[in-house]
Amino acid sequence: SFLSRSRCTFLISTIIFSFFFFFFFGGASDNAVSALGKLCDVHAERFPSSRAVLESHWLPRLPLTSDNEESIAVTSHLCDMLEKPNRTQLVMGTSFESLGRILHIFCTVVTSDRRKGLCNKTLRGRITKLLQGMKSAVPAQVFQGAVAQLPSNMQQMFQ
Repeated sequence: SFLSRSRCTFLISTIIFSFFFFFFFGGASDNAVSALGKLCDVHAERFPSSRAVLESHWLPRLPLTSDNEESIAVTSHLCDMLEKPNRTQLVMGTSFESLGRILHIFCTVVTSDRRKGLCNKTLRGRITKLLQGMKSAVPAQVFQGAVAQLPSNMQQMFQ
């Protein structure tokens, strides 16, 4: 447990530090964000603050943009977590607090220019399936509220 906390603290510090030096260390920041998501996922039961860390330090930095391969891997990891019933609440929150952010991430990835490398055909299919599942699983009022928070060009994806 202590090891997980110290690793998480180190990763958060690395993310914040490299965020300020994005132009020089963008890839390093992407790798730290990736590792933070994995750490919170794997050690969620031993690290009670995993939900808060994901919400405040992981999700806001997605999708990754400096390292295309890492971007696809991290977005796939987000999909993995949302596809597992025991991890959905960890990522979305008990009252779907992070739903809007997740919708924004997915819309950004799916609508990204192919040259940016944020998405591939397989990932696009997974995201589409997850979005359809969320639309039916999340209470309609909550889902529509999250969609309403998105920029208008993203809201069109849900009409």
